[in-house]
Formats: sequence, C-alpha cells, structure tokens
Amino acid sequence: MAGPIVVSTLVKIVGEKLGSAFLKEFSSLWGVKNDLETLESAISTIRDVLDDAEQYFEKNKPVYNWLMKLKEVVYDADDLLDKIYLEAEKLEKAKSYGKTSKVGNFISNANPLKPLKFKLVNKMKSVNKRLIAIAAEKEMYLSCLDTFVVESKKPYIENRETSSIENKDRIFGRDDEKEYIVSQLKRIDGKKNVSVISIVGIGGMGKTTLARLAFNEDELKEYFYPKIWVYVSLNFNTENILKVMIESVSQGECKIENLNNLAVEFQKHLNGKRFLIVLDDIWNEDQEEWEKLNDILNCGENGSKIIATTRSSRVSEIIESTSPIMLKGLSEEMSWILFEQKAFSECERKPNFEILNIAKEIVKKCGGLPLALKTLGSTMRFKKSREEWLAIRDSEIWKIDDESKIMKSLRLSYSNFSSQLKECFTYCSILPKGRSIVKDELINQWIAHTRSMACMEVQKGNEYFDQLVQVGFLQNVVNNSYSGLVRCDMHDLVHDLAQSIAGQRYLLVEDTGKVPNKIDSCKYMSLINFKGKVKPTNTKKVHALHIEGCEPNVIDTISKAQNLRSLFLERILADTLPTHISKLIHLKYLCISECGFTESQFQKISVFYGVCRHYI
Repeated sequence: MAGPIVVSTLVKIVGEKLGSAFLKEFSSLWGVKNDLETLESAISTIRDVLDDAEQYFEKNKPVYNWLMKLKEVVYDADDLLDKIYLEAEKLEKAKSYGKTSKVGNFISNANPLKPLKFKLVNKMKSVNKRLIAIAAEKEMYLSCLDTFVVESKKPYIENRETSSIENKDRIFGRDDEKEYIVSQLKRIDGKKNVSVISIVGIGGMGKTTLARLAFNEDELKEYFYPKIWVYVSLNFNTENILKVMIESVSQGECKIENLNNLAVEFQKHLNGKRFLIVLDDIWNEDQEEWEKLNDILNCGENGSKIIATTRSSRVSEIIESTSPIMLKGLSEEMSWILFEQKAFSECERKPNFEILNIAKEIVKKCGGLPLALKTLGSTMRFKKSREEWLAIRDSEIWKIDDESKIMKSLRLSYSNFSSQLKECFTYCSILPKGRSIVKDELINQWIAHTRSMACMEVQKGNEYFDQLVQVGFLQNVVNNSYSGLVRCDMHDLVHDLAQSIAGQRYLLVEDTGKVPNKIDSCKYMSLINFKGKVKPTNTKKVHALHIEGCEPNVIDTISKAQNLRSLFLERILADTLPTHISKLIHLKYLCISECGFTESQFQKISVFYGVCRHYI
C-alpha cells in the first residue's frame, strides 16, 4: 500500500460547500434540495472516523480499500458541487443585472439547459447512492480499526520526546549558533527577570540539538540553578508543563491538579532562583495560554532564561522572544563533512571519484538539513555500487526505510494545518521544483481551486501564504521594490512532501517518460519537455495542468480536461491557441508564457466566463 490517503481534508471542504447558503438557495430552485441534504448527511456520517482511518490504514488493508473507494466518490462529489456552483453563479449574475425573464427561462421546462439540469441531478443521485453505500460499510471497518486505534493511540510525537541528555554523536555544525545563545544566556536584562530566547526552524533543522548544546554547556553549570527541560509538542497544557517542572526540581511525583496550587508549588521551588528552562517544540499560538504560563514563570531572579524551540515564527512573536535565532541549514562544507562521517567508514573516506560526485549531488538535495544528511548518510553506508547510489540520487521521494525521520517531522507540521491550508499546500505539488514562486500568482491559483475561498479572495490567500512562511514551508521571501513582486522558494524536501501527500492526485511526466495507463485519480498534471509517443488522454478529472517545453500537439491534452481550473502553457511553439480553451467552463487561472500566440488571441480567451486571472 503506497502513499498517504488524505480524504478528510477534501471531505471537510465538500462539507463547507454543502453548508453554503448560496448553494442551498439554488438547490431549492432546481428541486435538488433533498439530494443535497442526503449528500450532506452521508458526508457527516463518515467525517468523524476519517482521522483515525487515515492514521492507521497502513496496518489494515480493508481500511485502506475503504478509503480508496471513499476518495474516488468524494472527488466526484467535489467536481459535481463545483458544476452546480457555476450554474448558481450564472443565475446570480442574471438576477443582479435585473434579467428576471432570463432567470425565469433558466429554471423553466422550455430552457435549453434542461438537459444539463437532468444530467447534474442524475449525477448527484449516483454520487449519493455510492456514498451512502460506503457510509453503510463504516461500522464494519470501524470494528477492525478499533483494534489498531487502541494499540496505537499513543501519538507519533510521543516517540520523539526529547530530553536534555547530550548525545555527542548527534551534535554537529552549530558552534557559532551555540556561542551566540550562550552569550545571550549570560546577558542580564534590566527590564525583565525572566527573558525568552527562541530557536526557530523547520523540522529536521536541529533546533532540539542546539538547545541541548546550550543547556549542557560547561560554563553555565554553575550559572543557572535549577535547569529544567520540558518537551511540550502539540499539547500545550499549562498544568502538565508545571507538573513536569515541579517533578524535575523535587525529584518526586506531583499529584497536584489545581492550577493555582500548582503555581504556588512551582514558585515555592523556584522563587528568587536564577533558573534555565527549555520548552522544546512549542506549537501553541494561543497568546492567552502562553501568558497564563508566563505569569507563573516570572518569579525567578534577574537573569533567569527560557529557551523555546519552535517551527513557527508566529510562536516566537507570541512568547515575546528577545533573541530569536532563525536556524538555517548547514553550509555546503559542513553538510558534506556530516554526510561523509555517516556514509563512509574511516577507511573509506575517499571513495572512488564516480561515487564521490553522486554523493555530493545527494548532499545538495538535503539543503543543509542535519536530519536529512544523517539519515541518508547512514542509509548509504552499506551501499557500495554506483547503481545503488544513483537510485537514491534520482529518487523524487527518497524511498528508504528511515524516510520517516525526515518526512514525519514535516508531516507533523502539515497535520496541524486547517483543512483549507492543507489543500492549498497540496496544490503546491504542481509547482516546478526549484523554481522561484511568485506570491500573487500562487494565491490566484489557490482561489481558482478553492471556491469557498472566493468570498475572501486575496485576503485569505495572503493569510495562507503567511502561515506557510511561518512554519518554514515557504522560505527566502524577497520583496522586489522595483517590480512589486514578492517571491519565495520551497525547499525540495517540503516539495517532496507536497507530492507525497498528493499521491495519485499528482502526475509528472518528463522527457520521454511513460504515461501510466490508469490516471483516473489525477488532479494535478505536469508535462515537462514531454516527447513521449503516447499522450495522456483520460484527463477528465484533472484540475490543474502544466504543459512546458512540449510539442504543439501535446496541447490536445486540454480537450478532455473538462474540470480544469488552472492551465499553464510555457514555451509552446505554436501559432494558434487551442479552441478547446473556450469550452473550459471551470477555468479560473490561465498562464501563457514564452509561447507563439498573439495578443489578440489571448484577449479572446480572457473574455470567457471562466478566466478571471491571467498572466503573459
């Protein structure tokens, strides 16, 4: 069973569409109110079990098969609702222009759209029938799922629980950052008794390792007392955090439950002392919750410090860090040294020239992430042939046993996103890897694919963009004052995560690559420099299509893509725009770049109802 199955996100989005007052009003006019309510009820029935089903499907093949069936019908429901949305928008436009007779004709029996109405109604009944059947199977799969949930209820993050114990083998390449933190720890802040130093970076960057380095620094052994390490993670619970700290200093079990009593007990142990506390892996973005804890911690002697590690710059702002450290990847030189130590034994430190070059290319793919370098290095230690090294270098998503050590920390960030943000991030799988991303263009593409964002449009898109920047999924943001464009990058590993989450929804075919026979589930398709003999034909369900550097005849792929929301045509040597584009009623974003089409041809396309964003 390959790849994650992320159905819950789409189910939530479909549920939001079904709850739209706009859609409900239209359903009454078309007489499909009961059908929509049936669909909404079926969606609600299965929503509650999806999180557990997706978490444990790898251990249970029947659950996997059930999710696959559910995924297909939910995709169809989403496409159907978008078609109904489009017809509803047409009706609303007619009403807004006062064309009452046109509205009357629109819903009358004589209207030429009557066949369309019947087609959509029949499609909805078919979707409902399939979804109700799948929902009815829920109980059967729940019974076998419960076994795995009970056995595995302890979340993955618990397995990564950190401590202050220093592991010399894992500490590498952070001497400069450590010295800076130590200097800040010894600095006395005249305004605050207790100040906060934050270490910010994406998963796998070495935040915990750096905090541990500072925590165990020899010259600070007599400087702070006591020193306390708390692993926080997703569950930011003030009572639990206080209990851990009290047990650390008292060396006994804390049975106090009341917050006020816990505060009194904590301050009894630490009042007037110059302490050092590490709060590792904070996710909480609730300022009130932080202030509740901070008020209790603010009892130490002047010079007391808190080190907080987090993946989010937003958290750093909330905790009012005086000295935030934005952790970057290791330098190319340090990356190679770390990888070399893991990949080659001392007697093999000078491998043959061919493998050496491949190894250096693999190191570049790691982007300076210590966790990626260590994991891949350890994996390569037992691979001796050139073919084995090439297989790792050329893998888009590195299929190694220890991949979870890299991807799960990134996936953990993803799992904390809202359903809309998850969908926006997954969409990024179609963006060409390694290319600069233009903020405005990305937001317009999100809007094209997410109708429920339409009411807030750019404002909501800006929020999602900022959230992805805060957790490090988008990085190196640059505002060009001359062009006015904001550009950013996406780390290769983060891009791999987007493709991994998209799973069968994403298809990339390059050069002479072969198009799979079955692409029914594909939503995002990229054809880059494609020169294959067999073009994709079954593109009916594709929502985003990127065609770049291909022969003009490849554009025929568009003709079957009835549900296309966004279309990219780049470096296509053709004189005439394909007429199929005028039939893409869902198209909301069109990008044409470095093609042979004339301005007048493009202007004709831009007036079609579907195209509301376009760039040349």
